[in-house]
Amino acid sequence: MSSYDNNSDKNGLLVGLIIILLCVAGFAWWYMKNMDDPAANDAELLKEEGDIELSGTCYFYEQLSDEAKQAYKFIYRGCMAFEEEIRIPSTSSDECNKAIYALRADHPEFFWIRSNTVSITYINDVAVSVSCTVPSDAGKKMKRIESIADEILKDAPKNEYDKIKYIYEYIINSTDYDLKGIDDPENQNIYRTLVDHLAVCGGYANTFLYLCDKAGIYCGYASGEVKGRGPHAWNFVKLAGKYYWVDVTWGDPVFEGSIYSEEGNGPRDNMSYDYFMVDDKEILSDRILSNSPSYSAYQPYMDFTYPKCTDASRNYYASNGCYFKGYNRLAVYDYILTQVGAFGNMKVTLKFDTTEAYREAKSDIFDTDEFLSELANDLYDSYDVNISQQMVRMSEDARRMVIEFS
Repeated sequence: MSSYDNNSDKNGLLVGLIIILLCVAGFAWWYMKNMDDPAANDAELLKEEGDIELSGTCYFYEQLSDEAKQAYKFIYRGCMAFEEEIRIPSTSSDECNKAIYALRADHPEFFWIRSNTVSITYINDVAVSVSCTVPSDAGKKMKRIESIADEILKDAPKNEYDKIKYIYEYIINSTDYDLKGIDDPENQNIYRTLVDHLAVCGGYANTFLYLCDKAGIYCGYASGEVKGRGPHAWNFVKLAGKYYWVDVTWGDPVFEGSIYSEEGNGPRDNMSYDYFMVDDKEILSDRILSNSPSYSAYQPYMDFTYPKCTDASRNYYASNGCYFKGYNRLAVYDYILTQVGAFGNMKVTLKFDTTEAYREAKSDIFDTDEFLSELANDLYDSYDVNISQQMVRMSEDARRMVIEFS
């Protein structure tokens, strides 16, 4: 090779290196200029906003200001791409915090933002990016979550009410309340619930939300506290234009009677429906929602509106004919007689709308032998059914009694 060729190669390499350095310097100049100038950063980012499509109910997103909605959408897209630092249009501190809170409540599939602290970068007193540590296997875990959810829902009923009940029962039947890991933030996420079958209230509620979203059910995440007992999470759903509360955690046998069982989870046939598709009266008497200043962890970014749940006709007991408004002796007697005699149901549940009605029923049925003696005679005479003894489980808090005949 001639010296001319060597010099030519060297000159070519030098020119290439200079071009690369100029490109790097140009990018660095552009980046610093835009990061120091939120308006320039916004102009570029907002060109892309129309390409961001959200999934799920997004109940909290709908309540955000336009400014916070923009931040929410860019954080959503960044989470979909598993980005650790996500650029957002310039957003005030308050609106950015509301956007993050809303995203966490709406999208349990981004499980890492529930168990990690999200940090915000500010320039000139406005938020320009948010950051969170993303697990190296987040993509793999999300695919597994989606696969499990698809497998669960392939057998779901078509009817919306039955579908909600199916999801409720699936989570309870497949999940153990992790009494030993109450303070473990991983127990709040759907991966731990669906894969490891362990959860605390946040895990139950996030998984219910995720499966309902996948099934096309309008659903939201509710948080707050149970008076005197600390933070808690549950859900609400919308069915035929009306809202209902659902607390999957308190359906688990570990919460029989709404009280922690120190011995762990109870038998699955003790599943409770006391807080399934219920109204405000049923569930909010002893709870404080997170939008209330009296909530111990309240922050202004939690100030979202929750739906009013005023219909009691779709709760599990009303749907199955065993919900009684007041105590009517004849109505209760006929119900038990029909369930045992005509349908052969040897386990009968009674639910009352007030504590007074519950106490009146308890006194009438069990304080003397009259009620059950008459029932035994009628069952034998009308249906040729013998009952010799009864086992009863009672919960005054839930105003419910379960009578098991033998």
